[in-house]
Amino acid sequence: MTVQRSRDGGIAFAVVIVLVALNLRAFLTSSSPLLEPIRLATGIGFHAVALLTVLPMFAMGAMSLSGAAVGQRIGARGGVALGLAAIALACASRYVAGGAAALLWSAALAGAGVGLVQALMPSVVKEAYPARIGVMTGLYSAAIMGGGGLGAMVSPWVAHAAGGRQPDWHAGLAVWALLATFALLCWLNMRRMDPAAPATDRPRQSLSWLRCFGNRRAWLLAACFGLINGGYTSLVAWLPHFYAQQG
Repeated sequence: MTVQRSRDGGIAFAVVIVLVALNLRAFLTSSSPLLEPIRLATGIGFHAVALLTVLPMFAMGAMSLSGAAVGQRIGARGGVALGLAAIALACASRYVAGGAAALLWSAALAGAGVGLVQALMPSVVKEAYPARIGVMTGLYSAAIMGGGGLGAMVSPWVAHAAGGRQPDWHAGLAVWALLATFALLCWLNMRRMDPAAPATDRPRQSLSWLRCFGNRRAWLLAACFGLINGGYTSLVAWLPHFYAQQG
C-alpha cells in the first residue's frame, strides 16, 4: 500500500485530468443550442447541421484506431497534448468560420483530437492512480459528460452576452478554445505539478487492433457502444433545437 500511495498522482494531477476531460464533449454540444442563428447566418441545411455531430464521431472512431500508434511514437503525454491542440485550433477557427465547409472542417478536426486523447488518457489515469483506478476513471468519465452539459449551457450564454439581441454564435462556439488552451498549458506543465507525470512519457507496448476483427466480444462491444453513441449523437444534435422550438 505504501508503494501504491507514493505513485498516486495526487490532487493537482487529478484537476488536470478533469480539465482535459471537460474538453472532450463541450465543442460537440455547443452547436445545437445555437442552431437557428447558425442557419440564418450561413444558410446551412439540416443535413449539414446533422454532420456537425456525426462527423466528429466518425473522426473519433478513426483516430482511436491509430491513437495507440501515435502514443508509441511520441508518448502519451505528447499525444494528449497534440489532441488538445487540435481541439483548441478547431474551436478557435469557428470564430472566423463563414460557412458550412469551415464548420464541418472544424468539427472533424476537433473529433480527431478527441479521438486521440480518448485513446491515450485511460492508460494515463491507470498509471498515475494504480490504487484508485475505479475512482479516477469514474471522475474522468463524469468530467467528459459534465463537459457536454457545459457546452450546451455556456455557449448560448456567451453568444447572447457577446451579441446582445443578435446572438454571436461565433463567440459561442469559439469560447471553448480558451478552455482547451488552458488545459493544454496545464497538461504540458504537469511535470512540475506532479511527480507521477513522467510515467506518461513512456512508450506504450506494441498493440494491434486488427486482432479485434476475430474476437466475438469485440464485435459485441462495438455494437453496444455504437448504439449508445448513436443515441447520444441524435439527442445532442436535435433535442436542444426541439425544446427551443417549443419555447
